[in-house]
Amino acid sequence: MNPSEKQASEKLSRAFLQFRYLNHYGRHMHSAEHSGHCGLKPGEVMMLFSIRGEQKQHDGGVTATMLSRDIGIKTPSVNTVLSSLEAKGLICRRTSPEDRRFVLIALSEEGLKLVQEFQDRFEKKMKGLVEYLGFEKSEQLTELMNEVYKYLREKSDCKSERER
Repeated sequence: MNPSEKQASEKLSRAFLQFRYLNHYGRHMHSAEHSGHCGLKPGEVMMLFSIRGEQKQHDGGVTATMLSRDIGIKTPSVNTVLSSLEAKGLICRRTSPEDRRFVLIALSEEGLKLVQEFQDRFEKKMKGLVEYLGFEKSEQLTELMNEVYKYLREKSDCKSERER
Protein backbone atom coordinates (compact mmCIF):
# COMPACT_ATOMS: atom_id res chain seq x y z
CA MET A 1 0.00 0.00 0.00
CA ASN A 2 1.49 3.32 -1.04
CA PRO A 3 1.40 6.36 1.33
CA SER A 4 -1.63 7.91 -0.40
CA GLU A 5 -3.62 4.68 -0.15
CA LYS A 6 -2.57 4.27 3.49
CA GLN A 7 -3.72 7.81 4.28
CA ALA A 8 -7.02 7.23 2.45
CA SER A 9 -7.50 3.97 4.34
CA GLU A 10 -6.90 5.68 7.70
CA LYS A 11 -9.31 8.52 6.86
CA LEU A 12 -11.93 6.00 5.77
CA SER A 13 -11.43 4.05 9.01
CA ARG A 14 -11.96 7.20 11.08
CA ALA A 15 -15.08 8.03 9.06
CA PHE A 16 -16.51 4.54 9.66
CA LEU A 17 -15.79 4.79 13.39
CA GLN A 18 -18.09 7.82 13.46
CA PHE A 19 -20.96 5.50 12.59
CA ARG A 20 -20.92 4.44 16.24
CA TYR A 21 -22.48 7.86 16.85
CA LEU A 22 -25.22 7.00 14.35
CA ASN A 23 -25.90 3.76 16.18
CA HIS A 24 -26.24 5.69 19.44
CA TYR A 25 -28.40 8.28 17.67
CA GLY A 26 -30.64 5.56 16.26
CA ARG A 27 -31.08 4.00 19.69
CA HIS A 28 -31.92 7.40 21.18
CA MET A 29 -34.39 8.13 18.39
CA HIS A 30 -36.42 5.05 19.35
CA SER A 31 -36.01 5.41 23.10
CA ALA A 32 -38.75 5.57 25.68
CA GLU A 33 -38.34 9.34 25.90
CA HIS A 34 -39.64 9.65 22.35
CA SER A 35 -42.03 6.74 21.99
CA GLY A 36 -43.62 6.38 25.41
CA HIS A 37 -42.54 2.71 25.39
CA CYS A 38 -39.82 1.85 27.81
CA GLY A 39 -37.04 -0.33 26.59
CA LEU A 40 -37.77 -0.67 22.87
CA LYS A 41 -34.67 -2.25 21.42
CA PRO A 42 -33.38 -1.56 17.90
CA GLY A 43 -34.27 -5.14 16.91
CA GLU A 44 -37.83 -4.59 18.08
CA VAL A 45 -38.11 -1.40 16.06
CA MET A 46 -36.71 -3.21 13.02
CA MET A 47 -39.27 -5.99 13.54
CA LEU A 48 -42.12 -3.46 13.70
CA PHE A 49 -41.03 -2.00 10.37
CA SER A 50 -40.68 -5.46 8.88
CA ILE A 51 -44.19 -6.42 10.01
CA ARG A 52 -45.58 -3.23 8.51
CA GLY A 53 -43.81 -3.88 5.21
CA GLU A 54 -44.96 -7.49 5.01
CA GLN A 55 -48.50 -6.54 6.09
CA LYS A 56 -48.80 -4.29 3.06
CA GLN A 57 -48.32 -7.38 0.87
CA HIS A 58 -50.35 -9.81 3.01
CA ASP A 59 -53.58 -8.28 4.27
CA GLY A 60 -54.49 -10.94 6.83
CA GLY A 61 -51.17 -10.79 8.64
CA VAL A 62 -47.73 -12.32 8.33
CA THR A 63 -46.02 -15.39 9.71
CA ALA A 64 -42.84 -15.60 11.75
CA THR A 65 -41.26 -17.45 8.81
CA MET A 66 -41.98 -14.51 6.49
CA LEU A 67 -40.44 -12.12 9.01
CA SER A 68 -37.45 -14.42 9.47
CA ARG A 69 -36.78 -14.33 5.73
CA ASP A 70 -37.32 -10.56 5.53
CA ILE A 71 -34.95 -9.70 8.36
CA GLY A 72 -32.50 -12.54 7.85
CA ILE A 73 -32.60 -14.08 11.32
CA LYS A 74 -33.79 -17.49 12.48
CA THR A 75 -37.44 -18.03 13.35
CA PRO A 76 -36.80 -18.80 17.07
CA SER A 77 -35.08 -15.40 17.41
CA VAL A 78 -37.99 -13.76 15.62
CA ASN A 79 -40.42 -15.39 18.06
CA THR A 80 -38.50 -13.98 21.03
CA VAL A 81 -38.82 -10.44 19.65
CA LEU A 82 -42.48 -11.02 18.77
CA SER A 83 -43.24 -12.13 22.34
CA SER A 84 -41.72 -8.92 23.66
CA LEU A 85 -43.69 -6.79 21.18
CA GLU A 86 -46.90 -8.64 22.03
CA ALA A 87 -46.35 -8.05 25.76
CA LYS A 88 -45.98 -4.33 24.99
CA GLY A 89 -49.25 -4.32 23.05
CA LEU A 90 -47.62 -3.45 19.73
CA ILE A 91 -48.62 -6.58 17.80
CA CYS A 92 -51.49 -9.07 17.76
CA ARG A 93 -51.25 -12.77 16.98
CA ARG A 94 -54.11 -14.94 15.82
CA THR A 95 -54.57 -18.33 14.23
CA SER A 96 -55.00 -18.26 10.45
CA PRO A 97 -58.64 -18.93 9.52
CA GLU A 98 -57.51 -20.68 6.30
CA ASP A 99 -54.92 -22.95 7.91
CA ARG A 100 -55.01 -23.34 11.68
CA ARG A 101 -51.37 -24.49 11.71
CA PHE A 102 -50.25 -20.90 11.05
CA VAL A 103 -50.17 -17.97 13.43
CA LEU A 104 -50.66 -14.59 11.76
CA ILE A 105 -48.99 -11.49 13.14
CA ALA A 106 -50.21 -7.94 12.63
CA LEU A 107 -49.43 -4.57 14.14
CA SER A 108 -51.91 -3.43 16.74
CA GLU A 109 -53.41 0.04 16.42
CA GLU A 110 -50.79 1.25 18.89
CA GLY A 111 -48.04 -0.50 16.89
CA LEU A 112 -49.18 1.15 13.65
CA LYS A 113 -49.21 4.55 15.35
CA LEU A 114 -45.73 4.01 16.78
CA VAL A 115 -44.23 2.89 13.44
CA GLN A 116 -45.72 5.97 11.79
CA GLU A 117 -44.18 8.17 14.51
CA PHE A 118 -40.78 6.59 13.91
CA GLN A 119 -41.19 6.93 10.14
CA ASP A 120 -42.15 10.60 10.40
CA ARG A 121 -39.23 11.35 12.72
CA PHE A 122 -36.78 9.53 10.45
CA GLU A 123 -38.05 11.30 7.32
CA LYS A 124 -37.72 14.67 9.08
CA LYS A 125 -34.08 13.87 9.97
CA MET A 126 -33.31 12.76 6.40
CA LYS A 127 -34.92 15.89 4.98
CA GLY A 128 -32.74 17.95 7.32
CA LEU A 129 -29.65 16.05 6.16
CA VAL A 130 -30.49 16.70 2.50
CA GLU A 131 -30.97 20.38 3.28
CA TYR A 132 -27.62 20.43 5.11
CA LEU A 133 -25.64 18.57 2.43
CA GLY A 134 -27.54 19.83 -0.60
CA PHE A 135 -29.07 17.70 -3.32
CA GLU A 136 -25.87 16.88 -5.22
CA LYS A 137 -23.87 15.75 -2.18
CA SER A 138 -26.88 13.77 -0.91
CA GLU A 139 -27.04 11.92 -4.23
CA GLN A 140 -23.28 11.25 -4.12
CA LEU A 141 -23.48 10.02 -0.54
CA THR A 142 -26.36 7.70 -1.44
CA GLU A 143 -24.41 6.21 -4.34
CA LEU A 144 -21.29 5.76 -2.21
CA MET A 145 -23.20 4.17 0.67
CA ASN A 146 -24.88 1.75 -1.75
CA GLU A 147 -21.48 0.82 -3.17
CA VAL A 148 -20.06 0.28 0.33
CA TYR A 149 -23.06 -1.87 1.26
CA LYS A 150 -22.66 -3.92 -1.92
CA TYR A 151 -18.92 -4.39 -1.27
CA LEU A 152 -19.41 -5.40 2.36
CA ARG A 153 -22.30 -7.70 1.46
CA GLU A 154 -20.24 -9.42 -1.23
CA LYS A 155 -17.31 -9.88 1.17
CA SER A 156 -19.66 -11.21 3.83
CA ASP A 157 -21.29 -13.64 1.37
CA CYS A 158 -17.87 -14.85 0.22
CA LYS A 159 -16.80 -15.44 3.82
CA SER A 160 -20.01 -17.32 4.60
CA GLU A 161 -19.50 -19.59 1.59
CA ARG A 162 -15.88 -20.32 2.58
CA GLU A 163 -16.98 -21.27 6.12
CA ARG A 164 -19.54 -23.84 4.83
